[in-house]
Amino acid sequence: MPLKTPSFWYRHASASAPLPEILLGALAVPYQWGHRVNQSMQSAKAKKAPVPVLCVGNAVAGGSGKTPIAQAIMHLIKKHDIAQTPYFLTRGYKGTLQEPTLVCPDHHSYAQSGDESLLLAKQAPTVIATKRIDGAELAALHGADVIIMDDGLQHAGLIKDLSFLVIDGQAGFGNLKTLPAGPLREPLEEAIDKADAFILIGKDKRGVTNLLPEQKPLFHAHIEPVQSSLPEKGPIVAFAGLGRPEKFYHFLQDMGYSIAAWHPFPDHHNYSDDELDALITQAGALQAKLVTTDKDFMRLKDHNQAGHVHPVQIRAVFSPESEISGFLKDRLS
Repeated sequence: MPLKTPSFWYRHASASAPLPEILLGALAVPYQWGHRVNQSMQSAKAKKAPVPVLCVGNAVAGGSGKTPIAQAIMHLIKKHDIAQTPYFLTRGYKGTLQEPTLVCPDHHSYAQSGDESLLLAKQAPTVIATKRIDGAELAALHGADVIIMDDGLQHAGLIKDLSFLVIDGQAGFGNLKTLPAGPLREPLEEAIDKADAFILIGKDKRGVTNLLPEQKPLFHAHIEPVQSSLPEKGPIVAFAGLGRPEKFYHFLQDMGYSIAAWHPFPDHHNYSDDELDALITQAGALQAKLVTTDKDFMRLKDHNQAGHVHPVQIRAVFSPESEISGFLKDRLS
């Protein structure tokens, strides 16, 4: 069973490191060594896709908002006619499909393709592939003229034409330590070096902009709800299985909802019938609506109880939009 994100990963710099963080720090060294070896092996065999590849990645393990940003970039590419047949490419995390596959939301289940691919496929054609170059070639075979890769900044087997590093302004880079002592997938300087540009979501509450090189573009975005997906105001029972599920809790608070009960789960949690039954029963007892994220709902679609759950959709919005749309036109033309 996946573990929840340790609270010390995102402790404030002024706070002392707790004992578990100190002990796990000893494991960070071999982790970094193994990561560099893997990167070196991938780079030696890296291949170029038949069409341009735009990577939307992050430096931390989950919870940065890269999927909403990938969706927002897809929206801009379509809106400004930067490409005619853009495709998404993703790993299909937690899915069982082994071969590169064009996802069909009406045919494939979460267990087969993972939740993020189902979410992306609602907007544009989406290919999943563990070996990303195979997925890129399949997308090109189906007619893709640009590929947006959701996640993959640390995947060196596919050469990217443009890479964005997405940063959550609330969490920043956490305690600036690599896994398992902190949330960083690799040393921060290595992640920054791989990025062509940065996207900051929300206000910079951690001073991360001071860590970014001035010669690389920095774009700003914020998360807002899709109004039509919001439930009517009233008591709600909310649950979410994200890298940082508390983000959904605070999002609902900001929307003015009265949260009668709150249930955080680990990232990509596979909900059981018993868990859903308990949530539905509690919502009924509290005369509240049962609410979760659109991403979590992708993992519930195969359950008979899914009709009792209200999914809330979000979107990332760039401000100003003209800056990043112009950048995309210049780099992908």
